[in-house]
Amino acid sequence: MEELRRFRTLTIIALFSDDDLLDTLVLKGGNALDIGYGMNSRASIDLDFSMSQDFESIGLNDLEEVRQRLELVLSRNFFDNGYKVFDVKMISKPKIRTPKTPYFWAGYEANFKVIENDKFEAHKNEPIWLMNKSITVSDTKKNITIDFGMHEYLGDITMAELDGYIVPIYTPTLIVLEKIRAVCQQMAEYNVSIGKEENFGKARPRDFFDIYTVLESSLIHIDFNHPDTIRHLKACFQAKNVPIELIAKIPDTLEFHKQDENKLRDSVVGSEFKGFDFYFNYVVDLLYKNKLHILAA
Repeated sequence: MEELRRFRTLTIIALFSDDDLLDTLVLKGGNALDIGYGMNSRASIDLDFSMSQDFESIGLNDLEEVRQRLELVLSRNFFDNGYKVFDVKMISKPKIRTPKTPYFWAGYEANFKVIENDKFEAHKNEPIWLMNKSITVSDTKKNITIDFGMHEYLGDITMAELDGYIVPIYTPTLIVLEKIRAVCQQMAEYNVSIGKEENFGKARPRDFFDIYTVLESSLIHIDFNHPDTIRHLKACFQAKNVPIELIAKIPDTLEFHKQDENKLRDSVVGSEFKGFDFYFNYVVDLLYKNKLHILAA
């Protein structure tokens, strides 16, 4: 686990050591919670970043240019710490765009492998050996994955310190609001509205767990009725054209999200797993208590 956390730290520092990427990317999700607020209840080596625009805004005009920049900054930082980064790949998301694909449904996924420098030098002409002997980052997974989401709302961010580097991260408020939005984005009504099949959505029990984790922290208080919070909520939903009235349908999604309860259970570390129903009901109670389910009325 310590080595994986080290890889995570090296990856984040590599990206933010580049001035252009520092001005473009914001860390979000479970790793932002861990780094910024000391919440590490859900382990993950994979990293999620948001962008308000595209990489073109910093002069990277095609996928290969982005891949090369990432390979450069990652290789430099990992090499200085005894590791070789290789097999760096980059794909656009979604892979296939049609005239009906909304402009805001866009992003990238990067994957790379890591091995000790001395092993790479000894076997650099043996690609199959390198693939097999690259460091396993979770279970049988060899790749470290970085997701970049474009056209996101970044109106509520803060700065955290990581090994002497400044890291832009979501505030707890924006983390929670985006997770509420993500739950709504799995609904059939939303999928149809952006030209996808009704069943395109995926179960996201981890979002309910993360919301619970944030709000139960003694260090964090979110006033859901504050005008700024409401403004951030509306802007966050508008960034992906998600109707706010879908919040009222969240109580109907228990069974859909519960189908991945085992995956959530396996990812929880350092705290008691209370069962998905508990986290789901916690979020539903939150929505009703703060009248977010009638916000669009």
